Amino acid sequence: MSSRRRSRSSPSRSSSSSRSSSSWRRKRARKLQKQKEEEEERQKRRAEYRQFMQEFEEWRVKDLEARNAREKEWYSMREAAKIEARQKAREKQKESSKK
Repeated sequence: MSSRRRSRSSPSRSSSSSRSSSSWRRKRARKLQKQKEEEEERQKRRAEYRQFMQEFEEWRVKDLEARNAREKEWYSMREAAKIEARQKAREKQKESSKK
């Protein structure tokens, strides 16, 4: 009887062992696949972020150049207005001194 028990238990051990080994392999494969997908997603997000930052930097530089141009134009218009005001003041002073 004891030999029968051993022979009966041996196949079940080996089949459960192969089942658990196969189960372990499937779990491991799923885990590795999940890690691979997560890494691909991280790389995709990094690439999108780099693209965004590059486009943002290009926009920022263009915006800064445009702002500087507007300020330069505004300062030159203001300077021209000051010069014109000084000339008018001189002309008025000349007219008042003539009278």
